[in-house]
Amino acid sequence: MRTIGALSMALVLCSVACGGTEETDVSEGNLQSTADLTFAADGSVRATGDLVEGGLLKVHYDAARLPGCRGDFQGRPGWTITGFASVGGAQAQTFDALDASKAVKLTGNGDLALWFQVTSRWGCSEYDSKLGANYHFTVQKRESVPGASIVFDASGNPTQTGELKAGGKVKIHYAQDRLATCRGSQGGYPQWSLTGYASLNGHAAKAFETTEATRDGNRSDTDAFVELSESGDLALWFQNTSRYGCNAYDSKGGANYHFNVR
Repeated sequence: MRTIGALSMALVLCSVACGGTEETDVSEGNLQSTADLTFAADGSVRATGDLVEGGLLKVHYDAARLPGCRGDFQGRPGWTITGFASVGGAQAQTFDALDASKAVKLTGNGDLALWFQVTSRWGCSEYDSKLGANYHFTVQKRESVPGASIVFDASGNPTQTGELKAGGKVKIHYAQDRLATCRGSQGGYPQWSLTGYASLNGHAAKAFETTEATRDGNRSDTDAFVELSESGDLALWFQNTSRYGCNAYDSKGGANYHFNVR
């Protein structure tokens, strides 16, 4: 949520020409690359597909996340939920958060900020904006879309799709249920984090996040993108830590998970 009051109204009235996103009708299908973001009633956010410059974003928003400001007028709802999308800090574009037949066209790249507002004809207004911080995602440049992915399901060996190539990227999806220990929350916020580590050819490992916090004191899976700067051996492992000193690893018994980068 950027501001409240006059500026909020200005955002609602902003035309498509103001910034880097625009709303597109996809009810009859669309051949462009489409990603989905699901904002569930429990406060979690789930991403499916890649957010790519020039592609489309479909937002599935559960109205139960903003239960206030309800009321009927002449037999119809007197309230609505509006979504706001800003790419790279540009002026936010608006969309009907409850119309799944519409999609936001991503005409820029960089940081994508999303937030939501319920309003009624009687002047009531409430926000879903991660306590003012907004929900953030990365829109990739078209040429930087990873051609490979590695998925760590809740159990079993990881699954690789596509070839890992030097100079490219790999998308890593890690199911947090693989490391179910070292959990706990305080004041509605998770007191643990699940971090991935990537090392190419034995170089210093680079850390990446595999989850993000939700409003129900838990965390949801999120995709990570690891740059492959050179060919050779890619080693991956994961660590779950809590503020109470608990540590747990998923590292194939200390041997780590290894993949070949060509």
